[in-house]
Amino acid sequence: MQQLPKRLLSIDVLRAITMLLMIFVNDAGGVQHIPEWIDHAKGLEDRVGFADTIFPAFLFIVGLSLPFAINNRIKKSDSTRQVLFYILVRSAGLLIMGFYHVNLEEYNSSAALIPKAAWALVITMAFFLIWLDYPESMAKTKRYTLQILGIAMLADRHGGDL
Repeated sequence: MQQLPKRLLSIDVLRAITMLLMIFVNDAGGVQHIPEWIDHAKGLEDRVGFADTIFPAFLFIVGLSLPFAINNRIKKSDSTRQVLFYILVRSAGLLIMGFYHVNLEEYNSSAALIPKAAWALVITMAFFLIWLDYPESMAKTKRYTLQILGIAMLADRHGGDL
């Protein structure tokens, strides 16, 4: 049985809480009559809402995790070039995921063939297909087929009018 890498539980717990709160505050924005302190501060307001603290917490956890991730790659005997490529690929993935999820706010349900919630599930499934940490034992053709399927799902303009 393959041994899982040692992880710091505190970082994983903080990451999980941050992600849960990120989903909560993003969905709470459309709810009527929520307490004002939960929502994002509006453009000209001189305040910070609870929702405004979540993204900085996300950036903090990314910064906290980065040295551990780089150190793990070095322990696997990756070269500096491989580590930099890994960082670039992961960064591009996060930017692409952010692009799709941020643009869900502008989803045009009347022009789309599927409801907004279904499109959100489709793009999330595509992210998993593209960036899943596939087992080493999986055939490369199967892995590449799944990743290409994920890319095709993101490229499908029939899902929604972004």
